[in-house]
Amino acid sequence: MAQITKDNRSGSEAWTFILYENFKGHVVPTKLLPLLQEDLRERFGPGEYGDKLHQAPESQRFVDTWGIDLPGMLLTSRKYHHVSIPGLDLEIPCQDAEYFLEDLQKLEPRKFSDGTVYYKLHGWLQCIVLTEENRQLMIADIEKALPAIREQAEADRQALNAGCAAAEKAGKLVRIQALKNDPVAPGTPLSGAPTLEKN
Repeated sequence: MAQITKDNRSGSEAWTFILYENFKGHVVPTKLLPLLQEDLRERFGPGEYGDKLHQAPESQRFVDTWGIDLPGMLLTSRKYHHVSIPGLDLEIPCQDAEYFLEDLQKLEPRKFSDGTVYYKLHGWLQCIVLTEENRQLMIADIEKALPAIREQAEADRQALNAGCAAAEKAGKLVRIQALKNDPVAPGTPLSGAPTLEKN
């Protein structure tokens, strides 16, 4: 198990990354961490997965820089759009930024037990807990930069395609095809979450 560290910062600008076994990692404003932990324990309850939430997390640490992306093939030299929200610099691949913008715009508000409204932005194997202010700042930032983001995303897409074509021509690219006789069972979680319900 990773060493657990305690964030000694206070105030609304501190952020924490927390990871429990079998759950997505969460980046959360530190002031909301106890409410998030309570919410996860309440929703997942006792059982195979919920019991992990009553144990020490695999990782817990203060963060001031984080990234969020989508699964799939990627260009290792891809470019990122940087969004600054109070206390956190967030890096988003330009190729994923427009998807996250659309997701941010349609996120439904959630409520913790004390009535605090929050939002969860899900990426690959992790998510970010946002206040309404954080969400609005991210939306405004990405919208403002959208023409440049789209231009860079297209350049990255072209570079990835060119690299794949060159690797294929050199015989170094293996294309994997799914077998018709080996389907994924219905209900199998593919998002990194232990169930189909987003945590």
